[in-house]
Amino acid sequence: MTAVRKTKTTKATKATKAKPKPATAKKTTKAKPKPATAKKSTKAKPKPATAKKTTKAKSTPATAKKTTKAKPKPAKAKQPTATNPALDGLATLRRAREDLLRVALSLPGAWEDHPWGESVAKVGKKVFVFFGMSDDAQLREGLGMSVKLPRTGDLVLALPFAEPTGYGLGRAGWVTVRIPAAELPPPSVLVAWIEESYRAVAPKTKIAELDARGPVLAST
Repeated sequence: MTAVRKTKTTKATKATKAKPKPATAKKTTKAKPKPATAKKSTKAKPKPATAKKTTKAKSTPATAKKTTKAKPKPAKAKQPTATNPALDGLATLRRAREDLLRVALSLPGAWEDHPWGESVAKVGKKVFVFFGMSDDAQLREGLGMSVKLPRTGDLVLALPFAEPTGYGLGRAGWVTVRIPAAELPPPSVLVAWIEESYRAVAPKTKIAELDARGPVLAST
């Protein structure tokens, strides 16, 4: 009996199912559109242009550079170079010959001639100095010169490098010298011989002109 009741009660419970509740319409609360608020246009106001300050770079005063002069190095003593005495002597003789010829031609009315290929100094038509050849072969024998020395001829003939001039001129007071470079007398002595020879043959008018000039060395 109890089993039958249980089945009845279970059926009854099954039959009494919960009635579905009527669906309640959901209120759709639409969000009211908010009135569009005008956006404030916050445009950045242009700032007034401020003049840029031009800061000129201050010119720094030019500082004088210290010039450090290089100290001069002490001059090195030149080492003596080997010289050829023969060549040096030849150059000395050549220079002496040129100087004496220049002095002779500086005298009043003097001029150069070349008889027999030699150099001579003349006044008018008369020779007062024979200089001989100018080639090195003759210069190697010494400075050659022939002059007329009526006053000092005997003294000059006492020198080892002097002799009476050939061709009979020695009898007229002509003296020939051939002087090595090592024995050359001072230039003033040689010039004095040339002047004496000039005065021995030059016209009186030329001698007077020479006297008016003064010493021969001073005028050359």
